Amino acid sequence: MKDLKFKICFIGSSSVGKSAIARVLRGEDFINDCQPTIGVDNFAIKQTVDGEEVTLMINDTAGQEKFRSISKAYFRNAVGALVVFDVKDRQSFDAMDVWINDFNQMASPNAVILLVGNKIDLPDRIISQEEAEEFALRHNAKYIETSAKTGANIQEAISKITIEITKGVKEGIIKIKEDVKSELDPSKDQVKKGCC
Repeated sequence: MKDLKFKICFIGSSSVGKSAIARVLRGEDFINDCQPTIGVDNFAIKQTVDGEEVTLMINDTAGQEKFRSISKAYFRNAVGALVVFDVKDRQSFDAMDVWINDFNQMASPNAVILLVGNKIDLPDRIISQEEAEEFALRHNAKYIETSAKTGANIQEAISKITIEITKGVKEGIIKIKEDVKSELDPSKDQVKKGCC
């Protein structure tokens, strides 16, 4: 199998840290007061899985309600999603049901979902790891906790979803649409390399 290109989305409520995670993956500095995404921010990164290079075409979508219909359009034919919530924000956690439902309506069948509990560097968390893991289990998803500020588990999260998608594609569980491969030309965007 060669030329593996997967479309994934970063989804979740506004201000949970999706764009901060994207900045870390692109090798940019963390910014405390990151401006909310308007519409979608596209970028690509490269990963290596079992010696094969994989290009992830990532849509960092807006979390604000007024952009939800725009964000949903970018879920079409995606094979994976990082559904991000803030471990200090109950509302962002509770909203994940809606985000997952919206994603599953538009994404490729059997798309991989990775729940991401972000901002673990901050004190006084509200959502316990156990509660988040139970939620993930109910939604047939994996779970990881991250901090965009410290970089904790950011690469691990992207590696985990890349490995799961690659496995699903190789086993024939996940189908990649041909038109998805040309949706984002990595040569025109910043492409960062990482290893799984």
